[in-house]
Amino acid sequence: MSELPSSQAGSVSEADLYEDWSAHPIKVGEFIINFNERYAEAPDGEKRNITPNSIKLLLLLLHNSSSYVSLSDIHKFVYGNQYKDDSSTRKQVTSLRKLFDDTAKEKHYIENKLGHGYRLVAPVEFIDEESVEIPDRQESNRVVFKKVFWALVLIVVLAVSLLIYISLYSKQESSRSLDYLLAKPTPITHLKGLELYPSLSPNEKWMLFTHRTEGEKKWKIYVRDMQTGELINLTQANHSERMARWSSDNQIVYSRFEGENCFFYLSTFDPITKTLLDESRLVECNISSEFAQGQLWLDKQGMFFNKAESINAPFIIYSHSFLNDESWPIASPPPSGKGDYYFSLSADGTKLAVLRNKNWSQTEVWIYDTTSWETQLVDSVNSILHTVSWSGNSSVVYRNDANQIIQYNLNEKNKVILAQPLVPVLSPLVLKSGKTIFAGGSPFKKDLYSQLLSNGDVRSLESSSYHDIIPAISKDGKQLAWASNRTGVFQVWLKKDGERPKQVTHLVNNLQFVDLSFSPDGSAVGGTASGRWFVIDLETMSVKWASDESYYTNFQWRKNSNQAFLAMKHMEQWEQVILDLDKWEVRQANIPLDAFIVLEDLKEELLYIASFKKNGFWRVKDNNYSKREFFEVDEIINTTGRWSLVDDGVLFTANEKLYFLPKSASKFELLEVKLRGKWISSPLQKSWIVTTDITEGEMDLMQMDYVR
Repeated sequence: MSELPSSQAGSVSEADLYEDWSAHPIKVGEFIINFNERYAEAPDGEKRNITPNSIKLLLLLLHNSSSYVSLSDIHKFVYGNQYKDDSSTRKQVTSLRKLFDDTAKEKHYIENKLGHGYRLVAPVEFIDEESVEIPDRQESNRVVFKKVFWALVLIVVLAVSLLIYISLYSKQESSRSLDYLLAKPTPITHLKGLELYPSLSPNEKWMLFTHRTEGEKKWKIYVRDMQTGELINLTQANHSERMARWSSDNQIVYSRFEGENCFFYLSTFDPITKTLLDESRLVECNISSEFAQGQLWLDKQGMFFNKAESINAPFIIYSHSFLNDESWPIASPPPSGKGDYYFSLSADGTKLAVLRNKNWSQTEVWIYDTTSWETQLVDSVNSILHTVSWSGNSSVVYRNDANQIIQYNLNEKNKVILAQPLVPVLSPLVLKSGKTIFAGGSPFKKDLYSQLLSNGDVRSLESSSYHDIIPAISKDGKQLAWASNRTGVFQVWLKKDGERPKQVTHLVNNLQFVDLSFSPDGSAVGGTASGRWFVIDLETMSVKWASDESYYTNFQWRKNSNQAFLAMKHMEQWEQVILDLDKWEVRQANIPLDAFIVLEDLKEELLYIASFKKNGFWRVKDNNYSKREFFEVDEIINTTGRWSLVDDGVLFTANEKLYFLPKSASKFELLEVKLRGKWISSPLQKSWIVTTDITEGEMDLMQMDYVR
């Protein structure tokens, strides 16, 4: 039993792969591939043309034959910076499958695994061109020799590659000690509230940042004296200003919000008086683009800025000339997600580092050349990043899925892990001395509370400056489990009565935790994260993760504690399955009603079922679906956390209200309790619940005092 493994696809060029694979024909399954002539020869001798995009895709799958290639990686390799939706990329996979006649339900050439991507599963072998035409014994021996030769070459290449990788990885890891990588940083700001988006002056004597005091709505620009540590408020009067960026040693660009108007301004910072002078208005931003930013061109004859036309519209980066007062977009972002929502200009003005988001979860780090407007994809992260910054003119700094501060060198095309702080990282940057600075904490935090159902009294269970989410209470009320990012990466935590909290999982990368609950007998915790089910044995503290190809959610224990209901996505359809913990097998549950979540009473033969389509749920007794009862509510309630089984019925939430349905009643009751959050969990005795509350978080700017 082990943690869910993580993997990252490395970057590789089409030219390199073509050179590696086109030197001789290869056989993929029953088809002979000739890259130079661009055809695939079928078993019956028919020669089929291969399109350029199919060649790209096949090269990528050959290169990653031992692992899955994600849809986004395929898109990057085949289409580059062109915008194509996911359906276009899937059609490209379908086209290659058709080339191999791989159209049956069971795939023999290209298989896919939901949540992972695509993988080439057909056998691959190198062949001699002449052996295709002359199958005599001598030629057959030559073919065998060629196969052995190329197999040996491949083994040698792989071995050398592995040694090089280990050498590079060891070198990268050794550049910083483990104590430093996992160090707890020191706060360098101490204002109450949020401190975000640090920006260093070119001489590194001053650092700008955006601050909002706890409980207030307006943002202010502060500057920190990097020698004395003094914090100075630069925002005057009753303005709301944010996203200040240095354009030279003494000039800054920032946005100001006044009523329904938003404009970018340019001011001069006076280091003697520590104030802003010579204020001038630049271009208009958008009131809905709260964190739009701007930076001057290197010659100061214009500027780059971004904005979104509405809260839900993607950001677009524009270039604006002061000479003719004209603006034009420099790239076409995807039509959905946050778009090109953050950028940073290199000190020499030749490159823009851009954060691009197209689906509200995955962020891509791009480099735009401001002289040729050629683009380069640097990395992809499965979360929304806050910033990307420059270290010199050839390296960018950002945070990855493992909460590590990464420095990527554009010339050498390699990554170095600078640090892995034990707090969530936002907005990292690197000083010339090698010290790292970042915003640490969470803009919003979730705390855990218990709430009495008799009078609504609330008591804090767990409170931190981070996200403590999806709480679960054991049925005897003596154990609490939840997920938290307090160490930088979301982990499952456990707290027993009278004991201190204990971290149970040790994941490397952040996963999206969706479900969490105790087994009825309290011996295990189960749930789902990023589409995978997991079960934690509380006696051995071992974790078992799903190993099959499906995508799961809505983990619900059955009363025997040896099984659980799950919603499984298969061929774009959802169905209910049963996980057998004795065999670690999944089988169909054969539950009708378009079931998306199923709860089983802990004592009686009683099921509660909710679907995608109906505002409400069914109650089914003794598996008699013909006599099922339907209970209508004001919204769809088909997710974990909206329900909790108790001794005499079931609790559920709808429209931020708490309801109770007794087992024998035909109507549910509204409980006069003001909920703090939608998520609930309760012990077997219906006297109190555990819930969450979202409040404004606490974020400080922090420094890692390590010098290379």
